[in-house]
Amino acid sequence: MYQPTGRPPRPAGISLVEVLIALFVLVIGILPAFHVLSQGTMGTTLTRDEILAHAYATEAIDWGYAKGFDAMTAAGFTERDLPAVDGGTPIDPRFRRVLTVVERTPDRGIADWPIEYRILQARVTWTTAGLDQVFVQTGLLFRGRPR
Repeated sequence: MYQPTGRPPRPAGISLVEVLIALFVLVIGILPAFHVLSQGTMGTTLTRDEILAHAYATEAIDWGYAKGFDAMTAAGFTERDLPAVDGGTPIDPRFRRVLTVVERTPDRGIADWPIEYRILQARVTWTTAGLDQVFVQTGLLFRGRPR
């Protein structure tokens, strides 16, 4: 077919350059959507791990309450690893749970304070997406001092 411009006729269809430009525009449009999805997944994982850490710490404190005041001495429980509790939830291997007992003696001047108490501290550590996380929960274990 003759064209008045004198150029040879152009074949019908899509060129490779047009296909590459269309793919480039499509990829630029889709990448942010994938980024948003990955951030949402990361947030869900962080929240799940925080909930598990809270449950593990609460279980450790409850275990200390069940053992009682006399069994929970600071001498026996300074930085004690508590990987599993009898009858408790199996702990995920990414988590580490430590139970610490701190004994407090009354200050001078209040020696007649009628209550002895110990502080239970459950610390759960884990790593999520390369970030080191820590959750700490405390509880009071006390009894009245005999008069």
